[in-house]
Amino acid sequence: MPQPHLPVSDLPIGADTEASIILNAGALTEYEQGMAFLYHFLVELNVNIYLVEQILRFPLKLFLIEEVAEKNIFLSHFIDNTMYMSILSITRLVADDTSDVFTIPTFQQNLFKNIRSEYQAAYKERLRDNRFSDPQIRSIRDRAKVFRNKRLAHLTQDFFREAYDDTIERTHIYFPEIKDLCEKLNQCFSNLGFGREYRMLPTCYSSDRPGYKSDIEEILDGIAKNSHILSLPEISPERWQIVRSTLTQGDLRQLNQYRKKFNMPDV
Repeated sequence: MPQPHLPVSDLPIGADTEASIILNAGALTEYEQGMAFLYHFLVELNVNIYLVEQILRFPLKLFLIEEVAEKNIFLSHFIDNTMYMSILSITRLVADDTSDVFTIPTFQQNLFKNIRSEYQAAYKERLRDNRFSDPQIRSIRDRAKVFRNKRLAHLTQDFFREAYDDTIERTHIYFPEIKDLCEKLNQCFSNLGFGREYRMLPTCYSSDRPGYKSDIEEILDGIAKNSHILSLPEISPERWQIVRSTLTQGDLRQLNQYRKKFNMPDV
């Protein structure tokens, strides 16, 4: 079947339409440098999200039952710092609006000047997906910027008053919201890739290789393996009976999963 004729002034941008075709002559190097620059910080953000997610999934509370309270300081501190860095990354990439910033919005606006005229209409249509039109996503972005300005980039007077006045409404950003913003930024970046795929996580975090453990999995497995509760049934059967009476069925399932991982029988 013959394909419909498209006027030269309105060519589509398909999955196989490369940047070298869409851009004006001489603009490819600047485009590739901009994409590489943004990509570096997006990978950093995605790695932060991935690491926090792995830690939050880990049953740390279970493995600390028989440990001293200070054992949770490192991971708790890591999560807080990684969350703060993620908020900084997001706001730098998409929320800053001063004249000298290099953000996803400024990059895509400047890129428009280098789009060949016959592709400009299609490029504008593609950028519709890059708007923060969803009220919930836009709200999270705006709160992230307030949080950054009030607590991370500066210690403001408002933040000081919030610390002692319970009547003041505090600005909170939660991990699922940071994850939603990360996914939105990934989508925005992908729309600027013109069909090229970008891996947002290192191979060790995004592939499933039998017998292979990533560094974060090694760390969390080490915490489990070295915890007192894992071998408590063998070390102190009487104490184990007391502790077991406080555990839920879910706790026991998770404990047995790790005992199996280390070639230990179910309890």
